[in-house]
Amino acid sequence: MLAYISQNADSKITEALKQDNFEVRLLAPFSALNHPTDTHADMLLLDVNGKIFKHEDYLIDGAFESISEPMGAKYPHDVLLNIAVVGKHAFCNVKHASKTVLKYLEDNGYTIHRVAQGYAHCSTCIVSDKAIITADDGIYTAACEIGINALLIGAGSISLPPYGYGFIGGASGVTDDAVYFCGSLEYHPDGERIRAFIEKYGKRVVELYDAPLTDVGGILFK
Repeated sequence: MLAYISQNADSKITEALKQDNFEVRLLAPFSALNHPTDTHADMLLLDVNGKIFKHEDYLIDGAFESISEPMGAKYPHDVLLNIAVVGKHAFCNVKHASKTVLKYLEDNGYTIHRVAQGYAHCSTCIVSDKAIITADDGIYTAACEIGINALLIGAGSISLPPYGYGFIGGASGVTDDAVYFCGSLEYHPDGERIRAFIEKYGKRVVELYDAPLTDVGGILFK
């Protein structure tokens, strides 16, 4: 299985992934975005049921679908692909999300839910098609209203220099049987709640190294 992750992620994270038999693909910077998010998977790539979207100007080996809308370094021009896809539901700031992707979602039976959070994917750890973890009140409320089980955690306690804090989606990645964290839940105030929630859905918790959680843009497994 491939693991797409920022080239700036700590080497302890990438080495741990390799030891777990993942083929690590390091994401190079995209000139349209600013450091440090210019290498973040949740800004550069969007997986919709195995079909991965990217911007046409972002060069990367592999089979991808492309969008062509202008992408820029500042919000809201950087969130075209920042859509949280949970089963057949998609949460995003519809005003700023890629119209190409929104049309694809609509044409393929996905229900789109409007939220204020532009960084919806960054803000959401998608445990399964029926369960998410987020610190965003709007995403939490929207998910609960349609029967998706959501764990609301406190904001902060996730590193993303030079910003004040990062997001839970950006500090994690999910496979069929596990949720991988870039750091350890032991350092997060809601760590035990997060662990119990994930294990309730039959998945393992894998902490890739012993440090506070770090937002590296998430890990996209394929």
